[in-house]
Amino acid sequence: MRSVFEMTDANTMISRFEDVTVLVVGDIILDQFIWGNVSRISPEAPVPVVEVQKETVLLGGAANVALNLKSLGDEPILVGVIGQDEISEKMMSALEKAQISGEGIFTDDSRMTTLKTRIIAHNQQVVRADRENTQEISESITDQIIGFMKSKLPNIDGVIISDYGKGV
Repeated sequence: MRSVFEMTDANTMISRFEDVTVLVVGDIILDQFIWGNVSRISPEAPVPVVEVQKETVLLGGAANVALNLKSLGDEPILVGVIGQDEISEKMMSALEKAQISGEGIFTDDSRMTTLKTRIIAHNQQVVRADRENTQEISESITDQIIGFMKSKLPNIDGVIISDYGKGV
């Protein structure tokens, strides 16, 4: 009996993930990174002043899980809730760029789209600011999500629940 996990085993397992359709249900997050340098301390408080060099956004939470599945050659169907705000527009743009369908994303104009902003200076995270709503989603949105999932279940190979405590 073999007790060592070999690379060929990993490759065989990974190849089985290709061309599967997976529902990814959960909290959809946009990760924002603000990159810069610190050359001085603020005169207003003893905190570094970050001179911003660039800004990037990445899919986070359940959207990141969907992105990882897509990179394995799968077809993820992302299911969750976003707000009706500027961040949701950035989210949908990032999903489109990654070729991930937004058909399972429901908009709730009473919520904000979750945004995690990390400020990085000299490759070190200085601070993180979270914009989020952690209350459970409404019964109406829950019913819409359940109805959507039921309609997709006959044609999917699996379900992943990606819970970050943001209401879904």
